[in-house]
Amino acid sequence: MGTGSPCIQLQLPPLSFAPSHSTGVKGVINDARHYETTRRNKWTNVIRSSILSVHGMHINGYIGSSRLRGNDAKENAFSSSPNVTDETFLEWCDSRRRSLESEANSTIYCTKKDRPSVRNYGGLDEVDATGYLDAIEKVNKDTIVIVLVYDHDGETSATIESALLPIVKKNTAIHFVKIYYETMEFDQAAAPAILVYKNQGDLFANLTGFTELVSDHTFSSDVLEQLLKNATCRSDYIR
Repeated sequence: MGTGSPCIQLQLPPLSFAPSHSTGVKGVINDARHYETTRRNKWTNVIRSSILSVHGMHINGYIGSSRLRGNDAKENAFSSSPNVTDETFLEWCDSRRRSLESEANSTIYCTKKDRPSVRNYGGLDEVDATGYLDAIEKVNKDTIVIVLVYDHDGETSATIESALLPIVKKNTAIHFVKIYYETMEFDQAAAPAILVYKNQGDLFANLTGFTELVSDHTFSSDVLEQLLKNATCRSDYIR
């Protein structure tokens, strides 16, 4: 007498699982490619907003708002800025895609870094394009991120970095990073510049025109600290 077939319970995704999500190795790779495309678009937007900030929001060498300049400022900024989707950038994106595919094939995931926690910084970290996005996005919503766009061949950049370091050490709740101007698609003449972010990626202040400031013998870390306070319109951001 034959026995009945054993009852096999299928392990299906929960009903709440979005139809757009993919399963299996190929699906994970597709999701990784989609993720990389999203990151590339974010990086392009970051470059555009930063270029607008430096070229379109520049008022008297200090701080301004693109809203004060209107569409003409945007057109001028883009006409004088380099192409943000050049071959070098696309090569970087392709390298990142391959890296994500490798991680997907190895089923190595690390979601801990996606959950920001309260932390102290106190250092001026050098970042690349990926690290830049992580720095401004993977922080608590109320964390201020200050970015130094530098030129390692420029004396002015060296002076600004030296003046910034004491500010970095005593403001450990602020995430300070620096990035090479070519990575940001900036003109060399625009470096050094300081960009200030809040709310996990919202650019809300900048400082430019440092060449004229540094030529003044009275320039110091205290002067730079006051400029940062004035630029953010909040003295409680910078101690």
